[in-house]
Formats: sequence, C-alpha cells, structure tokens
Amino acid sequence: MTDSRRQKHSEQLGNAPEDINGPISSGVRKKGRMNWLQKLFSSPGSKAPEGGTIQGLIHQKQFYKALKELVAQENRISNDAPRNTHQTKDIDSLYESLEKEMFQVISESIVQIPGDPLVQVIKAIKKQEKEDSKILQNKEIAEHQRRTPRKWKEKWARCVEESVSQRISNGSTISTRDTASCLSQKFRNVGKTFKNDLIHVIQNLGPLYPAEFNICNLYARRYHQYFVSEIESVTEYELAEEDTYFLLCWIHNIYPQTILRDPAIQGHIDESQLETLLPTRKICTLEKDFVNDEVNSLKTSLEKSLNSESKRWKDGKEPSKVGRYYQSKLQTEVTQIYRDSIQKTAEISEEMSNKMAPHLGKELQNFLTKYQSLVVEYTQKKNQKHFKAITIGNINCSWAFRKVPSATCCEFYARSGWMDEPAGNCNQIIHF
Repeated sequence: MTDSRRQKHSEQLGNAPEDINGPISSGVRKKGRMNWLQKLFSSPGSKAPEGGTIQGLIHQKQFYKALKELVAQENRISNDAPRNTHQTKDIDSLYESLEKEMFQVISESIVQIPGDPLVQVIKAIKKQEKEDSKILQNKEIAEHQRRTPRKWKEKWARCVEESVSQRISNGSTISTRDTASCLSQKFRNVGKTFKNDLIHVIQNLGPLYPAEFNICNLYARRYHQYFVSEIESVTEYELAEEDTYFLLCWIHNIYPQTILRDPAIQGHIDESQLETLLPTRKICTLEKDFVNDEVNSLKTSLEKSLNSESKRWKDGKEPSKVGRYYQSKLQTEVTQIYRDSIQKTAEISEEMSNKMAPHLGKELQNFLTKYQSLVVEYTQKKNQKHFKAITIGNINCSWAFRKVPSATCCEFYARSGWMDEPAGNCNQIIHF
C-alpha cells in the first residue's frame, strides 16, 4: 500500500497514527485525555460502574463503590506494558477527588449525624487498608507498578484531630461581659464543647465504627491533650488566686467528675489512656498556694469584721435587739465567712477540704483569742454609752460561737474558760 493510500485509509477510520504521519496534534491529544475515562469503562472487557462514572459515584457519596472501581482500574493499568502515564494521572486525580469528599464527611461528622456517607467512608478506608497491605507484602510488584500505600487510616486519624482542633478554636472564645477570668471562661467553654461532642460521638458515630477504630478514645484524647497543654502552659507563670482555685477545681472535680464520669460518657472512655492533667509535683504547688491564699483571705475577712464591730462599741452604738435579747452581727458574719471558706475548699475535693480544715480552724482560734481580748478591754471601761447592752450582746455572741461546727472553736472555749457559765444561769443575765 502506497503512502497516499495509507493516509486515505487512516482518514476514513478517523485515526491519527503517530507512527505513520508524525506527532499527534495537540487538539487530538487533549481530546483523547478528556475522553479517556469514558472510553475506559466502555472498552472491551470493562464494565461501567453502576450509577455512571467513578466521579459520578463520588458526587453521590458512594465512596466504597467508587474505590472498588478505582482499585480495579488501577490494577488493570498497572499490569499494562508499557505503563500509560496519562491514565495513571487520571486515576490519581480521581483518588484525590475521592479523598477530599471522604475526609470532608469525617470533618463534618463531629457536628452532624452523617448516616450512610460515613458508613461508606469507613468501608472505603478498610478496603484501602487491605490494598495497602497487599502493596507492602509484595514490594517487588509494587515497585514495578510504582504504587505506594495510601495510608487512609492514618489520614483519617489526623482528620479527626484537626476537626477537634477546629472545634476547640471555635469554643475557646471569651466574653468581656463575663466577670470570670479568661482562663476559667476558656476552660468552661471548651469543656462544654468536649462533653457535648463526646456524647454525640458515643451516640451517633460510635455505632458506625468498628471497634478497631477506637473512635471514642481518639476524640477524647485529642480534647484531653488540649487541656494538658493549656494547664502546663499557664502553670509556668504565677497565677491569680481565682485561677489557682479554678485549676484545682478543674483537675480534682470538674473535669474527672462532671465530664469524664458523666453517665452518658462513663464506660465509653478508657481513662487509663489519658495522661495526668498536671504532674503531682505541680499539683502540690498549686494546693500550697491555694492554702496560703485562702488562709490569708479568711484572716483578712475576720479582722475586717472584728474591727468593724469593735468600732461600734467605741462609738457607743446600741446593738440590735431580737425580742428581749441583744444580738451582735459579728457571730453571723464570722460564721458565714468560715463556712464559705470550708465550702469553697470542699468544692475542690474532700481530700483538699481535710487538708485545709486545720489551717482554717487555727485562724478562727486566733480570731476568738483576739475577740476575747477586745471584749475584756472594753468591759474595763464601764462609763461608755450603751455599755450594758453592748456587753450583753457580746455575751450572747460568745455563746453563739459555741455552736459553730468547728472542733477548734469548741477546743478554744474549753481551754479558755471564757464565759463558761451554764446556759440556764446565763439566760438570767443576758435579757431584761
């Protein structure tokens, strides 16, 4: 066949034989690339996937079916000789599209009920894990076919962590209208997000994931790492009193009791996988700082109340009267201050309350000693205005202090013998 006859025959067939007539034109090559996938599924021995092209399956969120078709086509192309570079690029492009859509579903699943799309993602990841295993087990063939593991399981874990990081970022905002410290606001907001998200994961995502994904613990660990990092960072510097107190509450009470041991969460999280929020050495330092701060606060409050009361005596102000009895507000104020301090410590933990009790009791005892001294000093000057009423008010106040639930307070009265007349006799003295 002459050259002219060959050319005419080729034109009739609609071919552009590069080996006969020179390089293929750029337009023909571009058209060939664009139509390759369509021709691939309609070529002899190849069946188009149900629902249309692979890209169509991806858009329909039929991720598992799309992956099966991609694996089949990748295997066919890999066995071709010589290797078709353009076909490989198209396959890689489809893998990228599939990954993007799949991991978008994973990212959104922390706040949405994903249903079947997430099931498709999980099945696709498990299948790709099997394909990765085949590649690793037969390295010679993998090297010949230029295939590497896609490691979707690792990418999935990173995607989960990134979605948690985004949630933390959104939840850690603080309000200038909230009077609480920035630290407590941030922890309370992220803690609330953590708790709600974890319940969502347990109830809506957990049933969809196989056990080997360890889904609940993965989400919990990422949130936990945030708190560990933040606490470690803030404790490098001197803390305000309210922040020291809040951190101890968070470490001993709020985080373990209110969040991790919430009925909807407890039993789904393996706490042994979570590192301690703060080393014991640093916790002891915080506790020591809190004790010092609280003792000083109690001491200051008691002194303020006593000074205010003694000034009333010196100014000759008549004490208030309930029925026939003169009363001093001092006992009510002091008892409330003391109980508030006890309650505040108990909110950290029972153990912390037991540690604090001797320190608070000692300050109360110091207060009573000073109060006794001031009363004795006052009663030595009998010509003062409302002397009798003020003295009776202090006698009543003294007996009221005996009812304060403090072993130290009772011990003080037992040792001092101050106003230890029997109540029956005392009643004859303290009213008109």
